[in-house]
Amino acid sequence: MAAITRSSVKHKYWVLCMAFLAASVCTWVTILHAKINTNTEDMISSEVPWRVAQTDFKQAFPFFSDTIAIVIEGPTPDLTDEAAELFISQLSELGFSPQQVFYPQNSVFFRENKLLYLSLQEVEILAKKLTNAQAMLGRLAADPSLNGLLALTNEINKRAKNTDDPESESFIMTLATELERSGTNSIPTSWQSFLEDDRASGKTHRRIIVLTPQLDFNQILPADKVISDLRSVINIFDSELWPEITIRLTGPAALGHEELLSVIEGAKQAAALSFILIIVVLLVGLRSVSLLAATLFTLLAGLALTAAFATVAIGTLNMISIAFAILYVGLGADFTIHYCLRFQEESLFRSKLEAITAAARHGVVPLGLCALTSAVGFLAFIPTDYKGVGELGMIAGVGMLVSFLMSFTVLPACLSVLPAQKNKRPSGDRKELSHHGTTETSSKYFITLLVVFVSVGIYISKDISFDINPLHLNNQDAESVKTLYEISLDKESPLDEISFIASDMANALQIKKRLSEVSEVGDVTLVSSFIPQKQASKLTVIDELGLVIGGEFQLAEDIDVPNLDLGALKTSLIRNIETIKQHSEPSKASLLYNVQLQKILNRVSTADRDQNFKYAQDLEAVTMRHFSPLIKKLNEGLSPNLVTFENLPAVLKSRWVTEEGRIRLQINPQEPLDSNDKISDFIAEVRKVTGPSATGTPIVSLEASRSVLSSFAQAFATACLVIIGVLWVSLRKSSHVVIALVPMLLACVATTSIMVLVGLPFNFANIIALPLIVGIGVDSTLHIIHRHINQDGLSINFMQTSTARGVFLSTLTTMASFGNLAISPHAGTGSMGLLLSLGLSVTLISTLGCLPLLLRRYVKRGAEIAT
Repeated sequence: MAAITRSSVKHKYWVLCMAFLAASVCTWVTILHAKINTNTEDMISSEVPWRVAQTDFKQAFPFFSDTIAIVIEGPTPDLTDEAAELFISQLSELGFSPQQVFYPQNSVFFRENKLLYLSLQEVEILAKKLTNAQAMLGRLAADPSLNGLLALTNEINKRAKNTDDPESESFIMTLATELERSGTNSIPTSWQSFLEDDRASGKTHRRIIVLTPQLDFNQILPADKVISDLRSVINIFDSELWPEITIRLTGPAALGHEELLSVIEGAKQAAALSFILIIVVLLVGLRSVSLLAATLFTLLAGLALTAAFATVAIGTLNMISIAFAILYVGLGADFTIHYCLRFQEESLFRSKLEAITAAARHGVVPLGLCALTSAVGFLAFIPTDYKGVGELGMIAGVGMLVSFLMSFTVLPACLSVLPAQKNKRPSGDRKELSHHGTTETSSKYFITLLVVFVSVGIYISKDISFDINPLHLNNQDAESVKTLYEISLDKESPLDEISFIASDMANALQIKKRLSEVSEVGDVTLVSSFIPQKQASKLTVIDELGLVIGGEFQLAEDIDVPNLDLGALKTSLIRNIETIKQHSEPSKASLLYNVQLQKILNRVSTADRDQNFKYAQDLEAVTMRHFSPLIKKLNEGLSPNLVTFENLPAVLKSRWVTEEGRIRLQINPQEPLDSNDKISDFIAEVRKVTGPSATGTPIVSLEASRSVLSSFAQAFATACLVIIGVLWVSLRKSSHVVIALVPMLLACVATTSIMVLVGLPFNFANIIALPLIVGIGVDSTLHIIHRHINQDGLSINFMQTSTARGVFLSTLTTMASFGNLAISPHAGTGSMGLLLSLGLSVTLISTLGCLPLLLRRYVKRGAEIAT
């Protein structure tokens, strides 16, 4: 390799020109042809059983993949329903087909048969209320205006003087409450509240529209256009016409979109800071602008070559393999830094050309071993089920070899061209540099403390956990995340559901019966669940109601609001107030209603007639806006049909029954799945009945975590065996191999112990930091051992050598590069940055603090190392 280095220096300008040209071409190829697949499901092999079940489910029921849940919330059921209906009409104008929009409440089928989906008791209560209110509703339906309402209430108050009518009293109280609220915040009167028992609860009413859009996974943000279109629709719901209406987006596609946005935002925040920190660290550490320039050029050229390899060999990068740049810079900088610092050290006693050659001669073995062990460590991921990391391993493994070759060709050429820095030569001979040894007693104390520390650390580390909830990786302040959490509190979340596809209806009913006997299982839903129970009894009650009210309420044409007569309105208000005054003992409802009437009368009796008229118009619009829709809904629901499997809407059946007749079962847990143990138990009990074909978010999360952990365990086991073999061949003594592994054991135990103590679990994101931490640790260990063995008996203090400085500077550079990811708004990226900072800090302390002491005590200097 020294000969190659000398040749590179001899033809330095040709080497640099070729490197620049190759890097430029590779960058061009990468920009033009590199693609990114942002679908995280593709990061695990499609051949594992749970992925097979998931794929089968997605093919059978494609409407559940990459959906967006449009969550509409409002202060009243009337206003919320109206907002949902308007939103659906806007979706149609955007080009979404009825098959892509799922909101069954808006279908003719459910509007006509809504009452059948109530319990028999609820139907009977509603029928009684409508019977008692039919005279009031019928009269108001004939004149659905503010004057018509005041005429009705005046008649009610007249009757109240002589009779006690609880229904009329309730009507007046509700109307007074609604008028008071409308006067405060302009919320339209809720006419549905007149028929509901929770009219005074003040709860938020929610409607959820499920959209199945077409996403483009070749784009960085596959759902960007769809979500942008939905935001434009949301913007039409202004606060004046739609008071207290909130519309938010959640669901897989929205969650993925906001996750990518937070990742990109975090990367932008970290990029500038990382660049500045790298420059500062390298400039301070290398103490030379020339060495800094050579290092950066070599790193960037090698990164361009590696990126081109990824583009050609892989084609489409995933959300993990795209992190090859992080690994390349982190480990590639290790090669260039050690070479530059060795060159700097040799320059104290040699000419520039001799120093370059000497640095190559001394660095080829440790850097070669580092490249080999790092490459093997990454390539070990290729045969695992974790496809995302397997592709990352292939790219990073090749990248290590590229970085090694660049460090002995392009870097020496750069060093020979750039001006050399004049370093002050230390006084005396190299052999006179101080050395601080360790006493026998201090070594024994150190070993004892080391054993105790490792023992305690292993005990603490047993509690390390893996967070299998992918939602915890997202920005916790993102709209989609917060919305999904809120929905989960109301037990409407799909996060805990498991789906299973039965071969036919008979099989589905049998599976449901067996699942109902499992204590961990709550509700089990299938298409037959949408066929109401006790339909005959309900239909009888509804038919009797129809006879009482005469078939349906006759709704007059809408009153022309601009022709509102202010004089008639004032007369109606005064008439109502006078009627209430005639009560000897007015009820609480009448008194409250009287207060609201007096407020209205005062508002329409000011000197400004135009303002009076505008207020009256607004009041009528707010008060009567939802009366006509209520009457229309009541009329639609008074003529239901017997619901059978055959007449269920196709849009509903398509989400429960395949074209081949296979039946989907939706299985919910008895309790919220708020721990890994509960998730595991629920899945295990369900699978005892369904077998491995069940799927759903709990199964995907659990099995994905198992695939990730098993892949890392398999890869690390393979890598460790290869690394131990390389160390054995290189060091030739088992004691030396054990000593080389001690710092990594110490670092691993310390890192996991601290993670347990601070409450930082492993997750799908931060576990990717492990190869970089281990790679830096192994490389540092190899550099230190090689330097110690090959000091040729010179009495030199190790901490003053270029190797120690290189280990420190390389680790610090990596921390400066990626440690600031800890401040990313993306929780997963933030945890990765935090783990990198923690792991690299512990690794640095372990290698520079522990390893030299062990080497001084157990390994003699001047020993031969295999080359």
